[in-house]
Order: sequence, then C-alpha cells, then structure tokens
Amino acid sequence: YIPDFAGIDKFEGRIMHSHDFRNAREFTGQKILLIGSSYSAEDIALQLFKFGAEHITISYRTNKIGFKWPEKIHEVPLLTEMEGKTCYFKDGSSGEYDAIILCTGYQHHFHSCLLSWIWLIKM
Repeated sequence: YIPDFAGIDKFEGRIMHSHDFRNAREFTGQKILLIGSSYSAEDIALQLFKFGAEHITISYRTNKIGFKWPEKIHEVPLLTEMEGKTCYFKDGSSGEYDAIILCTGYQHHFHSCLLSWIWLIKM
C-alpha cells in the first residue's frame, strides 16, 4: 500500500516501499523516515541503526511501537505533508530526510493467479 501525502510527488529524496528494501548499507550516513509502525518498520529501523544511518524517524498513524529505541531512533505522529526534503508531522514537528521507506503494508492481488487456476481447470 502506498499512501498519498501532500507533496509526496515532489519529495527531493528517495522513496521506496519496504517490499523493495534489501540492504541497509546503502543508507549509511543518511537521515531516514519510516512510515508505519509494524514489524517491517521495527526490523528496518534496527537494520538502519546497525549499518550507520545518521538518524531514523518512525512515523506512526495510531500508536507508537513503544520500544526503548537507541538514541538515533525516535517516533513521531503521522506525516502530514512534505516540501522539498522537509517532512511535517501531526504534532507540529518537522525534519529533513534523505529517504523515506514506506512500511505501510501490502495489497494482495490474486487476479492473474486466479485466471491461471481457472485456465488449468478447464484443460
């Protein structure tokens, strides 16, 4: 799932979905915003910390993860808008980020799989 935030189409950094996350080393020395507060956000935040991201922010929609994070990781309420590389949050805080990783879940589509299954049955 890819949420629509004001200014997301003009964000000046990299935006990716957690599904495409492969290697935390490519984010060494960068400021990273994770959107979402589930297992993928927690896992990726700790990988980013382990491999030297400068700062990691986790933006949650309803509830904080509530873990006692290392000092480079913190949680903020939901992102509301972006301008350039600056992201603004529901509590009025803001920050500049090099990349955003969307840990926002998946929408599963079984249409092609279902069509293949139906085709095989008809054979």
